[in-house]
Amino acid sequence: MDRETKALQEMSEMHFAEKQKIFEIYLPDSLMKSLYDDLAKKEQEDMELYKKELAAVKEQKLKEMEEEERRLQAEMAEQQQQLNKLSAEEALIAKKEMA
Repeated sequence: MDRETKALQEMSEMHFAEKQKIFEIYLPDSLMKSLYDDLAKKEQEDMELYKKELAAVKEQKLKEMEEEERRLQAEMAEQQQQLNKLSAEEALIAKKEMA
């Protein structure tokens, strides 16, 4: 879990604890328990959904980065080939000039 997700989860938990205190003070026990349970379930579902969406976004970004790296590696290999070819040609030209 990254820092942003962890911070969001901690903030959500603190917010939830504050709501629980308010419910306990101002609502009757039976109504409070029902509301508290519903709210807890909803917040937990929302956090799980957020984590799944974040993981999917990160996975897609990672795939894009890996594809970019492969493309750059191929480009670099092609440039290295061209450089080697030019070096060989320069060596051949220098050898002809010395002869």
